[in-house]
Amino acid sequence: QVRFRLTREGVHYIGILLFIFLGALLRDVNLLILLAGAMIGLLLLQWRFNTRTLIGLTAQRYLPRNSFVAVETSVEMRVANPKVWLGAWLILVEEPLQKRLPNVVKLIEKGTTVVDEVPPKGARSSKYQLTFHQRGEYLIGPTTISTRFPLALGRGSRTLDNQVHPRLGILPIGVG
Repeated sequence: QVRFRLTREGVHYIGILLFIFLGALLRDVNLLILLAGAMIGLLLLQWRFNTRTLIGLTAQRYLPRNSFVAVETSVEMRVANPKVWLGAWLILVEEPLQKRLPNVVKLIEKGTTVVDEVPPKGARSSKYQLTFHQRGEYLIGPTTISTRFPLALGRGSRTLDNQVHPRLGILPIGVG
């Protein structure tokens, strides 16, 4: 399920649209009504493009085998697009990192990366870094993918169910 929310620019756009539409109705100017109709069409195009772009996209996370305290850990995200005709552009991938043990579950930080283009029937990768400041058990995910492309009037977002539960083991202390 894709959620669509207006951005700040989209709210301003609707304000201008309402101003033009009300002015056209009060003054009975047909060209302004046509302009308002074209502006509504752009807003609908943004909504439709955002929702269709994110449907079907998958994101896969590749974690390193070992992680050390106070050393950056590189996480690779691979976004795949199974659609035949429609590519995906400017996909923002966000993943929260939560500490589970020895303390209660709380948000530590968020891993964020941007994939600039995913072609139809293709995949692209991007990386981000996480730093573990304490030993313990951490939980990564769930992944949220979103886009504001092409007009940035709204943001389409979708949450994927790919949460990683940590496997038991020892997190060694980094040297240096």
